[in-house]
Amino acid sequence: MYIININMSYIFYTTTQHDNGDYSFLFRYRNTYKHNLCVDMLQNGYHHSFCELFALIKSQEDDRMEAGPESIQWSQQMLKDQHDKLDMLKLHLTRAEDARRKGNKRQLIPSLC
Repeated sequence: MYIININMSYIFYTTTQHDNGDYSFLFRYRNTYKHNLCVDMLQNGYHHSFCELFALIKSQEDDRMEAGPESIQWSQQMLKDQHDKLDMLKLHLTRAEDARRKGNKRQLIPSLC
């Protein structure tokens, strides 16, 4: 049995005969939701979707920093912290990327709406 400390909480992992040494599931607990979502998109080959999502989050962060702490943007919740919106964006961006790869323009437009 392994005891692994992640962010001051303990995860108990028991080894089995089929243990292949892959502990990637532990990173789901260590990394942020945004990070895990981006890694999942890249592992599944959606690099265009990743770039779009990353640019959108970066743009929001830059606009917020430019506006300063006294602006209304400072009190709004950031996109990277809104898990349901990130999931929705991932779904539609990956659908659009699939449609673009297949050359299906009819499917491309509804996936973006």
